[in-house]
Order: sequence, then structure tokens, then C-alpha cells
Amino acid sequence: MVFPNILALLDSWTLIIAIAVFVLVMLLQTWLREPPNLPPVPGRPHLLLGHLPYLGANRREQMAQWRKTCLGSVRSCVARAKSCVHVHLEEVWHGEELSSRENPRRGVLGASGAAWREQRAVSMSILRKFGMGKNSLAEKIQEEITAYLNVLSQLGGEPSDVKRVTSATLSNVICSIIVGKRFEYDDPYFLQFMDTFSEQVRLVSSTSIINVFPWLRHLPGDMFGAKRFIDCHHDLDEIFSDPFIAQKTKEYKEGGDAMDNFISAYLQEWRRKEQDGETTTMDDGHLRRLLGNLFIAGSETTATTMLWFMLYMLHYPHIQEKVFAELEEKVGHNRRPTMQDKNRLPYLNAVIMETLRRASIAPFSLSRMCTADVTLQGYLIPRGSRVVSNLDSVLLDEVTWGDPLTFRPERFLDDQGGLLHPEEFVPFSMGRRVCLGESLAKMELFLFLGALVQRFRLLPSVPGQLPPQKALFGVTCPPEPFTLRLVERSEGVTV
Repeated sequence: MVFPNILALLDSWTLIIAIAVFVLVMLLQTWLREPPNLPPVPGRPHLLLGHLPYLGANRREQMAQWRKTCLGSVRSCVARAKSCVHVHLEEVWHGEELSSRENPRRGVLGASGAAWREQRAVSMSILRKFGMGKNSLAEKIQEEITAYLNVLSQLGGEPSDVKRVTSATLSNVICSIIVGKRFEYDDPYFLQFMDTFSEQVRLVSSTSIINVFPWLRHLPGDMFGAKRFIDCHHDLDEIFSDPFIAQKTKEYKEGGDAMDNFISAYLQEWRRKEQDGETTTMDDGHLRRLLGNLFIAGSETTATTMLWFMLYMLHYPHIQEKVFAELEEKVGHNRRPTMQDKNRLPYLNAVIMETLRRASIAPFSLSRMCTADVTLQGYLIPRGSRVVSNLDSVLLDEVTWGDPLTFRPERFLDDQGGLLHPEEFVPFSMGRRVCLGESLAKMELFLFLGALVQRFRLLPSVPGQLPPQKALFGVTCPPEPFTLRLVERSEGVTV
């Protein structure tokens, strides 16, 4: 009786070994077999990790090097998934095939298909209604600029790190759009929200590997911060989203809430579609994620750009003074610049554009999923590939810009001093997934930075010692922490 049991045990082990050998053979075939006509690669991929080990500590620098050695396109395989980095975005980003997300979520940034199209259309409609790019929204921004400049003035020209207050003031602009009110910078409720939001943004880069290897989220502990990232989502709902959504929903049902905020306008459109019997994806889940998307699109990226502007003004004081001279001539010092001045201040616009180009604060953005075979520059991008944009390859291209690493605003001006708009200037990406907050960000940058230079001289904390122009890598790429002195100009704005 024992002998048959031994045979059965051996048969079980034989089956396990056979399955293991089969899986290993399949992995080897995937690793060794190169589908025809794929884009160039930097080397043979590793069995399980693909080209991930090749990236090294500085992914951005490695991508720049690969662009030169791999003819401008990089295809990396990670296990059985393919990931592609494309150089010339304008050739591929407009197509439907590259508009989906790999792991669709709610909101706009992470959604795909019909849900993405509806949520984006509704969001853009509401933002336009609230005056995106118009005077009504500019008035809210001007209110926040007053508070921001007053806080900077209270620093007394002492060396200061202004990152936190800059992030807070831009978040307040979004608050005024979302819930119809702003917060004081020292409000404990607002400070708790800002801390949680900042931590979530910081964790995005460390959790990106989870998108490639989802099974890592199940390891003990929280090595890559994925669990804390999810906790931040829930915390933000509890701190900010849910209370205001609940409040606005109650007010809307009672018929007493004014339509002066994003939440109420969203609820109104949602109820209208339901009453008209229209099929809709609008719900509380999408609304909560949309609020987070708006904070990222309208505050995080703009705050990062403003910090780079300040850093560049420290390094190029002659450019700073040229901006101030233009403001003095065209605006004077008895009022702040308004949107009506935008076409009259080409040099200020050129400096902002050069900041957006040179800093290239979101080089890789979020990955997309290729939903059908696509041919790019003669190469095949197979269906199911992960596709990652590389804005650096456009904004820092030597052929296009000649001296891409030089901060030179004049590249955006013609011989008569008029503003140029090269088609390669795409800091907000392009195509169907162009940044939701582009118009708002452009308005904020013009009004905030014009007012900043008009009122203050931006000086290094220690004369002759400039902070380095080095970027931190993450979902956005801010400059390394630095301090500066903001010294009131002798004839400051009197209003």
C-alpha cells in the first residue's frame, strides 16, 4: 500500500516540475524572441526585470543618453509587458490608440474611454463657465496675489524658503474654484490638507514601480510607499473632498446653494443628465478624484514652475531687471498687471515660456496604453504596450532650439520684439491628453510672476553664492530646496 502512495507523490512532484519548466521556457521565449520591426533597444533585457536595471539612479539622464544611442526611440520589456518611450510626441499623441491609461481609474488623469471623455468635457465646460482665461477668474487670482505678496513682504528681505507659501497660495486658487472660498495660510484644516497633499505627490515617484510589478504591493511592510499612498487618498477624502461634497450636496438638494463652485456645478450637471435619461458616468467617485486632479493640474505644476522662475531670476539678474523695466514702462507702479496687459508684455511672456521650456517640470507624465498596433518612424509599437512620453526630447532638443540648456528668453521673440509660438513648445503635453489646467496655469503664471517682479528684487541669500540649478525627480521635477531674499523695490506697487 505504501508503494502506490510513493508513486502518487512522485507524480505530483513531476507535475509541479513540468509546470515550472513550462513557465521557464515561456519566459525564455519571451526574453529571447524579438518581434519584428520593434524600436531600437539599449541592450538585451533581463529575464524578469527587462531594461529596468539599465535606468540607474537618474532616469532622466539615462533617457537622454538612450535617445542619442537608440535613434530617438526606446523600447523596454518588463517580463511580458512592453514599455516604450517616444521622442517626437507630435507624431503619435493625437491618435485614439494612445489616449487610454494602462490601469484606468476615476477622474480625468487616470480615466480612459467614455468615462474620460465625459469627465473631461464636463470639467472643461464648468471651468470655462467660471471664467477660465477670463476676467472673472482673474479677479479671484488677484485676491490671492494680494495675500501672497503680503506674506512675502513680512519676510523682511531675510533669506527664506518660499516653497510652502507658494504651494499654499496656488492651492487656495483651486479652493476658490472648487468650493467657492479661500483659506488663511495658518488655518489648521488647510495646513493638514496641504501636508497630506504634498506627501501624496512625493510618493507618486516611489510608487511608480508598482505599476510595472503590481505584486510588489503585497509584500510585507511598505517598502515602496504604495500603502501610504492609498492612505493619503483616503485622508484627502476625509480632510477635504467628502465634507465639502456632502455639504454642497445637501445645499443643492435644498435648493439653496449658489452655482459659484465646481462641486455644485458638477452636481447640477449630473442631476440634469439623470433627469433627462442620459447615460452618464458622473458619480461621487469621479467627483472626488476630479478634485485631486484639479489640485495637481492647477496648483502643483504651477507652484513648481514659479520656483524655477525664481531660481532663474537669481542666476540671470539682467533678465529679471529687463522684465521689471518692461513692467515699469507698460504698467507703471500704481497697479498690478492684469490680463489686459498680457499682449503688451511680450518679454515677461517670453521669460515665462523659457522657464516652462528649460525646466521641463513633467518630462514623463503618466503612461498610456497602446490599444492597437501603431507605426512610429517605421517602427511597430505593438498593441498592449505601455507608452511613456518624454517631453525633454522635444523641449530640450538641440536641433529645434540650438542651445537648449541655455536660458535665453529671446528665442521666443521675433526681430520686432513680438512673441513667437513654436509648435515644439509643448510644456503642457499635447493631443487628447493635454493638461486640463493649461489655461489656468498660464493665467496664474502671468499674474503672479508679473506682480512678484514688479514688487520685489529677487536676490541670493548670500551675495555671490547662487543655489544650483538641479532638479529633484518625481511626478513633477522641482528645483532642489533653496532660499532667496525678496527685497521690496524702492517704488513698490501702491495698490
